[in-house]
Amino acid sequence: DRANHLSIERLSGPPVRPPVGEEAQVALTAGYMRRYAENTMRWNQQALGRPVNSFSFTIDRDTDGALRNQIYIMGKFELADDEALVLDVHLGGAKYFIAPITNIWGTTNEILRRTGSLNSAQSTPNGDGTYTFVVSTADPGIHNWIDPDGMREGLMTLRWAEFDGGRPAPQLGVQSRIVKLAELPGAVPKDTTFVTPDARRRQLAE
Repeated sequence: DRANHLSIERLSGPPVRPPVGEEAQVALTAGYMRRYAENTMRWNQQALGRPVNSFSFTIDRDTDGALRNQIYIMGKFELADDEALVLDVHLGGAKYFIAPITNIWGTTNEILRRTGSLNSAQSTPNGDGTYTFVVSTADPGIHNWIDPDGMREGLMTLRWAEFDGGRPAPQLGVQSRIVKLAELPGAVPKDTTFVTPDARRRQLAE
């Protein structure tokens, strides 16, 4: 990763306070990083303390300081090699949705060469406007496959954003269920988009 570089140009008027010295900057940075780590671990523990493969821990602006006009639902998945986690998602009026697999610091898995994260623009909806995603270690042949990169367990932080009027519709939410990979074709909506190996390669290239 490359560090961000930020510069500020004051267009007029004298400074309202003296520059912050290096020692003070170090103290401010250390305090910020501690708060970030503590909040991240607190959120994760609330998700990890719930049953695996269930998504019931919700964060929003009113309850736990999430970004304005956004809702997060977190959960931990844990799968056998012959199992799939199926997520049925209702957008609830959100203009944006993303389903990433992350580590405990919120960093995503491989997203350049694998589908470790999919947003609503990268995914195909069901006929009724909902979305169905599948998490499994083996490629299930479904377009909306969230690839855990060989991991049998991990965190997912589902995120809905940008609601008209700033509030989601009551239907917003996610239902999760575990199915055997062999039974997956009959466990997803009939209009689910399946892909061939060639179609998967094109999806990854795009």
